[in-house]
Amino acid sequence: EEPTATALPRQLAVPWCAVAEETPLKRRPVLTYASFNLFNWRRIDPAAPVALGNTARSLNFLGGQDEEWFSAVHVAIEARAGEAVVAAAEA
Repeated sequence: EEPTATALPRQLAVPWCAVAEETPLKRRPVLTYASFNLFNWRRIDPAAPVALGNTARSLNFLGGQDEEWFSAVHVAIEARAGEAVVAAAEA
């Protein structure tokens, strides 16, 4: 059995840290739920609302419908969450 790597090679680590520093929330250079789902999509039709069927993932690991819909559902839920927060605050 080969030993498990404990660090990324410098050729990957340095640019990954630089990109992480440029993200809106200055996230640590790890793959988080927010990074993989909430900051990794685009609207198919920019004029249409954020909704199922109008978002596509920018980058995928393997591709395929399962991976695409996993992200799409979460993006759609988060897009509507603001309405729930406002309603709760007004209640």
